[in-house]
Amino acid sequence: MTYSPALDLAICQAVMERGDFVYLGLIASLTKRARFVRRLRSAGVPDVTIARLHAPIGLPGLVSSLETAKSPAVIAASIAGDLLQRRSAVSASSQLEAAE
Repeated sequence: MTYSPALDLAICQAVMERGDFVYLGLIASLTKRARFVRRLRSAGVPDVTIARLHAPIGLPGLVSSLETAKSPAVIAASIAGDLLQRRSAVSASSQLEAAE
């Protein structure tokens, strides 16, 4: 989420090369995602690692409509909703493990 797609790619590649990330998301169109995947593969990043990239980020039902409606408010709400769902899922999983 920087001012530069080249910088976004460099950050994604650096995070993927470390491999110790829990979540890596990117505000992106499907076209930008495809370009990043192609470039990450060319840089030698394994497909299994690339598959962990969440792009475009946001709620699936809203993300598909974002290709044509790129309202900042909708994008922000979609991303916030997605992150809240993920946080809730992690919290529920932690509670289940603690109860066992």
